[in-house]
Amino acid sequence: MIFRLIYWLEGPEEGGQEKRADVHILSSEMLYTKPTLDDFNRLATELQETFPQADQSQLFVGRVRKTTPVQGISGEFNIVVWKTTIPCGDYYNWKQVRGEPEYEYVP
Repeated sequence: MIFRLIYWLEGPEEGGQEKRADVHILSSEMLYTKPTLDDFNRLATELQETFPQADQSQLFVGRVRKTTPVQGISGEFNIVVWKTTIPCGDYYNWKQVRGEPEYEYVP
């Protein structure tokens, strides 16, 4: 299962206005085997389908080890994070949240 989340880090969102955000894509699909570089590249490619300006050198990868439920699912996840400034607006298939994530990740 893939989760796509945008965490807005400042102020109320207004259409078209740029705001600081953490863009997270998480996967619970690779948990029973050690994730490979290809697994993380697949997540990065999926993030870049919506945000082509996200350069590979700007992405962080890691694991969410302890979490409260993410969209009803709790447990461990693999994660790709992009810290950026993007325009506020609708992003298809991305859940938007104001504030910090409810989980921590380790590289």
